[in-house]
Amino acid sequence: MSGSSLADVRKYTRRGPSIDFVVHLDGTHQSTATITENLSEKTKPEEPEKRIPAKTDERYRSEFVNLIETYREMAGPLFRKGGTSSKENYVVKIKEMPPGVVYYFCHFPQDKMFSVELNVNKARAPQFETMIRDLKQKPFERLPDAAFWEQKTKDGTWLRLQFFYPDDALAYTVVQGMFDLIDQSYPEISQY
Repeated sequence: MSGSSLADVRKYTRRGPSIDFVVHLDGTHQSTATITENLSEKTKPEEPEKRIPAKTDERYRSEFVNLIETYREMAGPLFRKGGTSSKENYVVKIKEMPPGVVYYFCHFPQDKMFSVELNVNKARAPQFETMIRDLKQKPFERLPDAAFWEQKTKDGTWLRLQFFYPDDALAYTVVQGMFDLIDQSYPEISQY
């Protein structure tokens, strides 16, 4: 399968039950295992995310498609297909997320930036307001300094914790940032 991606090789060579071994460079995110180890049985993953080819995401700009595809390839079984109706953000769907809490990637093409975000709706998820405000002060391993602001929408006020990357950054680096944010916030969120 010369010229095929690793995902294609895995897809077309797998027969019957199999185990995937994924190798990461030293110092990078190892897997979603750091999250799944602490989850109750009801929230443990059931089956892996199905890779969706980039050509199905024509609504996004090419830089953002690359980021989304990289995320989908790396995400693992804890995550489900995400998405949004917007051309500039992609919701990261984790099983057993409470209402009013959202992780997502955002693309600001006019500023040539990506963001990795955690958003909490003050009315729908007030129990997480203190947590998200505390997170803005916390140093993260693979994330730039945090930006924090409140956005008023028709759905109420959202607290937005954002980490910005230039949109020419390696998609792998941005996805690692999302995993770092999830690793350091989801265990508390999943307890509710």
